[in-house]
Amino acid sequence: MLIRINWRASLADMVEDDDIHLTISTFGANLETVAKQLIQLTNDNGGRDNVSVLMAHVAETFPANKGVLDRILGWLG
Repeated sequence: MLIRINWRASLADMVEDDDIHLTISTFGANLETVAKQLIQLTNDNGGRDNVSVLMAHVAETFPANKGVLDRILGWLG
């Protein structure tokens, strides 16, 4: 019997959450720099596979979706 398991290390597996947060907080004004730093951290921590980072800038805030209970309470004022 042959069992094959495919496993890929991800950025979240290779870099601590606190380090990810610190990187985003420090370089957040420049998304390209954030992405490069996160990839570098992954590689520095023994990255075992290709790492991709997708960054997005939220242009404007938007309200969170409301559940049914929130909508009913909103109607009641």
